[in-house]
Amino acid sequence: MVGSGAERADAVPELARGLAALEPDDLAEGSLLLPLGLSLWLRRAGAGLEEAPALLLGVRRAVLAASALDRSTEPVPLLAGEPRTVVLHLAVYLDGLITRAAASIGATRDEIVGRALPD
Repeated sequence: MVGSGAERADAVPELARGLAALEPDDLAEGSLLLPLGLSLWLRRAGAGLEEAPALLLGVRRAVLAASALDRSTEPVPLLAGEPRTVVLHLAVYLDGLITRAAASIGATRDEIVGRALPD
């Protein structure tokens, strides 16, 4: 099932809010929260694993634009490997980016995401 572009665009803020709400234990080895959360988000967005990296990179662009981080020094995620692994690694990268972006403007993780991707 592939959703419309509008469905996918509507799901991006939901994903970003979910990433902002992650706790360190949620990313611990063996935790299923991140893979299950990503799976739910993809299903709601009507997107497949092949489309997910582009949507996640859209979150990256929005968060960087809302922050005081220097884009030229922010690492660019490596998108190599099987699609599931790429999506998981990109989500972990975004978790760290949200923390760095929030700190750059003295905001919380929720605030930077709200600023980057308003409803």
